[in-house]
Amino acid sequence: MRLQNHLILFTTLSHGAYATCFWSGINWDNAQDSARGAVEYWCRDASDSARLTGVFHSGDSKGRCSNLLLEGQTIGKRLDITVQWLGQDESVLEVDQCIQRLNDEIGCDLGGSKVTDEWSFTSDPNTGLCAKVS
Repeated sequence: MRLQNHLILFTTLSHGAYATCFWSGINWDNAQDSARGAVEYWCRDASDSARLTGVFHSGDSKGRCSNLLLEGQTIGKRLDITVQWLGQDESVLEVDQCIQRLNDEIGCDLGGSKVTDEWSFTSDPNTGLCAKVS
């Protein structure tokens, strides 16, 4: 199994994408579906000013937080997600790419981070709830 994982990592790295599953930290506690729902919301359904998609200039990043739920109840954990444009000039992050790339990192047991096509995507489960914004 380890050889297969190394081959997958090598194949990924050789095609210009750098993915890292976190090796330590907080797990999802079976709340991946809640995390995927939050990604869908922040990439597609949030108001224009809060949405993670759209035009980015070099170095721009956007981050959002969502409380994780299990069977409709908060579980004392949150999802911290971040996208960043690492390229020059400007680029547009499309809805489908936003959802796919952030969900890829939710597939890691402890969350993860990926750089692909000059975009950085991070999905990270953490203890505690999102801070309230006033």
